[in-house]
Amino acid sequence: MRRPAHVSKLKSAIPAIKKNHYGSFRPTEEVFAAWDVVDMIAQALEARVILFQSPSSFAPSPDNKRNLRTFFKKIDHRDFLLCWEPRGDWQDKDIKRICSDLDLVHCVDPFKSKPVHGRVSYFRLHGRPGYNLRYHYSEEDLQELHSMIDRKTVHVLFNNLNMLHDAKQLQRLIAKS
Repeated sequence: MRRPAHVSKLKSAIPAIKKNHYGSFRPTEEVFAAWDVVDMIAQALEARVILFQSPSSFAPSPDNKRNLRTFFKKIDHRDFLLCWEPRGDWQDKDIKRICSDLDLVHCVDPFKSKPVHGRVSYFRLHGRPGYNLRYHYSEEDLQELHSMIDRKTVHVLFNNLNMLHDAKQLQRLIAKS
């Protein structure tokens, strides 16, 4: 299992004069060029799922909602399953409306909240009780997670240092059922 790459972690130098052209799904040439790179890499890897994680600073302002809608309406979705993990003070009704309108899957940590939209589920686990890279999911945690997985397609990403072990343990539980 490979840890997913994050566009925000790319080490490309951005000139100071252009910094405000990036992020927040702004409809700028730079943001769409970054999408083109992600699209190209996803195709090369034969990826089926692309996750967009918003920082908590990406608040549900009118500008951010408009940028989000413009971005996802303009990009070529191809056959990708596009998932969005909002952070911060987003209300379920806004998330559901945006995801529904833009054909996005609402990504959640199911130990903290329930998804409000998606033809499949995408769970991104950050550790309990909160974000903790060193967290090791117990047998009880994994049993609880297994009970949250319904029979539709579910993608589970463990975002912790024990991700391989935890994923194998969950696969074992699923195979038993």
